[in-house]
Amino acid sequence: MRVVGKHSHLGGHEYLLMHRKRVCSEIAVAIKGGSTKELGGTLAPFEPAHRGVRPWPAEIILQVGERLSQRRWQQMPGPTSCAQPNAAPAQIELVKERVAITLHVATLPSVGCELFARDAALFASDLVDVGIHILPAMEWLGEMSTGIAYYEGELYNLIRQGRGVPAVPLVVMGLAP
Repeated sequence: MRVVGKHSHLGGHEYLLMHRKRVCSEIAVAIKGGSTKELGGTLAPFEPAHRGVRPWPAEIILQVGERLSQRRWQQMPGPTSCAQPNAAPAQIELVKERVAITLHVATLPSVGCELFARDAALFASDLVDVGIHILPAMEWLGEMSTGIAYYEGELYNLIRQGRGVPAVPLVVMGLAP
């Protein structure tokens, strides 16, 4: 697992590097798979069930969420911004030390779901200082359902809206195998 792209919106990444170094290292360990020793020996690194078979992007991103949960990241209270009754989750939202992280799994997002709306609401309510979005990169598009959010597409949407929209410090990261 590797980070193929990282975009800092309104100084989000710089804020993390200066004020939340431990959070940055926890996220890096969770993404890279880390060793079982670093994570308390409870999760093995990313290993597909059969030799030569790669796990689906959603499974890998869910494993990143499990690793973060083991590091005492808490599930964000309340429904997600894209919640639909009786539907598989489109994202996992965790929070720790005033940092919100959203892991986008490979399911179809709801129509009209604003990717960064929850971050803006939490920032305006003074509950978080920065939001992080982890999305699959374009390299995974051949292995995913059509119509899902991916890093390059959402980065384009973010840059197209301009510097001040959304008015919250963000970090958008793209993952690839």
